[in-house]
Amino acid sequence: MLTTVYAIIAVLFLVLTFLEGQRKDLPWSPYRVFGLMLCAVWPALLVYVLAAATIEHYGERSSKIAKRRDGF
Repeated sequence: MLTTVYAIIAVLFLVLTFLEGQRKDLPWSPYRVFGLMLCAVWPALLVYVLAAATIEHYGERSSKIAKRRDGF
């Protein structure tokens, strides 16, 4: 299920990026191809950043709790 949602989002952005290049009549360059490839990667990067931020937030919070003198 999650893989399907990921694929739908990635393909949607790939198609939109492709159509934008076609509409603006942009030439095929390494940058354009790289931009299309990034469409498949950015959702994974978003998940990674959100997970890292969540772990850092809760890890920082729990370390502050552990350092309190009164134990609360």
